[in-house]
Amino acid sequence: MIEHCAIILYILTEWKKPEARFKAYFDTMPKSYDEFPVMFDEKMLDLVKGTNLHAKAKSRYNTYKTRYEFLKGLDPEFDFT
Repeated sequence: MIEHCAIILYILTEWKKPEARFKAYFDTMPKSYDEFPVMFDEKMLDLVKGTNLHAKAKSRYNTYKTRYEFLKGLDPEFDFT
């Protein structure tokens, strides 16, 4: 997990810099991820309860949450919300 977190931390740190080397690429990224199943709220997840989508979205959410908490542990000032 650490190798993934290093690149994630680098990208998220660079993402906020106006002079970032990859700014042109970052500018092409979606501004919102609400339509991605991993970002569904409980109401939306309830609509797909009992399907593979529901289980996968919950699993991915937990994975991302664990990685985020790991990054927060490395740098308490890290916040990408």
